[in-house]
Amino acid sequence: MTRTAFLHEHAAKKGWSWAHTQITEGVAAKAEQVRAVGAQPCPAYALGHVVRELGAPGEARPLAIATSTVARDPDGVVRRRGSLRDGFAGGPVLGTERNGRKFVLRCLGLLASAGRNPDLVTLDAIRSLIEGLVRPKRRFFRRR
Repeated sequence: MTRTAFLHEHAAKKGWSWAHTQITEGVAAKAEQVRAVGAQPCPAYALGHVVRELGAPGEARPLAIATSTVARDPDGVVRRRGSLRDGFAGGPVLGTERNGRKFVLRCLGLLASAGRNPDLVTLDAIRSLIEGLVRPKRRFFRRR
């Protein structure tokens, strides 16, 4: 679990609060599922919050969903197609995967920005960054 106390303190100073929910392994796309995103657009849903003028402290910002498609550009970057308003940057993007007669939602990654055709920080890249940070350290003592 990531420590978030400093973020909650910052929010309290600004007069707002926030909550988060983990993306579980059951929803998170695996590396091969991210690699399967090709040049052909596939349906996707971006989650964010409605951003408006400041209201009363503690006022809720409703959750918003933006439908569009995702595809891999010629440089190999996975991008969401179309424009996004403020409030979506950093939010998850869920792609659809057909499983027989059912559709399964998989979190492909997080939006790197809002604006036009934003790229995704895909979960395979996030996992490799985390693994690089938490690799087991060498043991000082070895058993004989």
